[in-house]
Amino acid sequence: MTKLNRFQETMIAPIKAGSIGRVELYDLSKDLGQKNNIAKDNPEITARLKKQMEEIFTTVMSEAPDW
Repeated sequence: MTKLNRFQETMIAPIKAGSIGRVELYDLSKDLGQKNNIAKDNPEITARLKKQMEEIFTTVMSEAPDW
């Protein structure tokens, strides 16, 4: 049985090949429970934040060692 709470070298390639998928957006000043995803109602904000996340992800993965 494989323990899922420890690092597995076989996961390096899938992690580095990953991408930002579905993006959710919540107004935490009105929706602390994160029940109402407002991403579709705010496409400009959603696109801007997704782009920022993709840039950060790319930078982190390019600088990450091969463990």
